[in-house]
Amino acid sequence: MERKNLSGLDLSGLKLNGLNLARANLSNVDFTDAGLSNTNLHRANLTGAILRGADLTLADLSRADLTGVDLAGQNFLGARLEKTQLAGANLGFAYLQGVSLREANLNGAVLIRANMEGADLTKAKFRDANLTRSILEEADLREADLTGANLTEANLVEADFIHADLTGADLTGADLTRAKLYDVSLEGTIFDGTNFEDSLCESHILNSYCTRSYLEARGALVR
Repeated sequence: MERKNLSGLDLSGLKLNGLNLARANLSNVDFTDAGLSNTNLHRANLTGAILRGADLTLADLSRADLTGVDLAGQNFLGARLEKTQLAGANLGFAYLQGVSLREANLNGAVLIRANMEGADLTKAKFRDANLTRSILEEADLREADLTGANLTEANLVEADFIHADLTGADLTGADLTRAKLYDVSLEGTIFDGTNFEDSLCESHILNSYCTRSYLEARGALVR
């Protein structure tokens, strides 16, 4: 079924586990309660698709287009999401623990309370995304673009932000305990009530918005 045009079909409740739907046009398809576990959806067009209750565990969604799709509460255990288009998607309360989202586009996405613990988010784009109270403990955010992102009260314990861009991001009440903040862009970043206990920072990232005394008073280790 690779490259098939299935646009607009009602596939709700069907067991499609393990099928090859790579590069298929699945726009506006109703996948409500469908089985898509271990399904190959590489480069598939899923814009406008309904995925409420669908099983996407172990699915290959790399480079798929899920722009603006409602994925709230979805379980992505074992799924692949490298370079996936998720701009404007709703991923609130989604389970993405340990999932690879390398170079994925999540600009403007809603990720409120999403669980991304230990996820690979290297070079992912989160511009203006809402990550309020999300779990990013031990997440790999190296070279990630978090410009203007809302990370209010996010769990960022031991997260790796090396070379990341946090320009204009809101980290109010976020927990950056033992996080790595080497060569990070912090221009205009909001740190009200942010916990930096034992986080590792380099002195050259400091600016008028983020001073040595400010960080050290909150437990950061500035080198």
